[in-house]
Amino acid sequence: MIDEALEVIEISVRSTISYYLACKYGAFVHEDAKIFFDKSKHAEWITKIHDETTRSKETFIEHYAKKYEGFPQLPLWMAVEVMSFGALSQLYHNLLRDDQISLAKVAGYHSTVLSSWLHTFTYIRNMCAHHSRIWNRELSIAMVVPKHGSWHDINTKRVGSVVFAINNFLSKLPIEQRIRNEWHAEMDTLLNQPVDIPKFYVVMGFLDNWKKSPLWKDGA
Repeated sequence: MIDEALEVIEISVRSTISYYLACKYGAFVHEDAKIFFDKSKHAEWITKIHDETTRSKETFIEHYAKKYEGFPQLPLWMAVEVMSFGALSQLYHNLLRDDQISLAKVAGYHSTVLSSWLHTFTYIRNMCAHHSRIWNRELSIAMVVPKHGSWHDINTKRVGSVVFAINNFLSKLPIEQRIRNEWHAEMDTLLNQPVDIPKFYVVMGFLDNWKKSPLWKDGA
């Protein structure tokens, strides 16, 4: 269920970033190192994107390669379709500060929080894809969380923090409320199943009385 929610988040982040950057800078903005903070990282990143584009068997990629010059350069709204979640996260993390801040405002977060969450979501998505264990496991990266509300009690190196972050992110996306409600209900059912494991919720990183927490009830 975590990976299903992250798919929804990834699609939204793709469209938001590509729309913002293409409208502000043009279709091939991601090819221009000038809008990126670390030029050397951009060079490495765009090389990987071109490699992924060349290997892609997508029909729209093959059509573009036959009809237009400059391949494997693609308009950003096409390039994001072949980017991994990790590449998308790296794109955001390496943008100039003003663009990071503007995009974070669209998402409803501080730019440092958004950058951290995209990184963590990528990390968790990869773990799910490889069927790795995420319960009772200390995450290798600590997630940055907002400084307000109930977030200060969160253990940011346990998967519980990621579940709360996903719930929060879904609550702010311009998607049908039904999608978030269904995910929330399914996750609630899963977490409410009887588990004969001592301190199960503690090792998962859930707060005491987490069911009543605004982070779970409201996503706030």
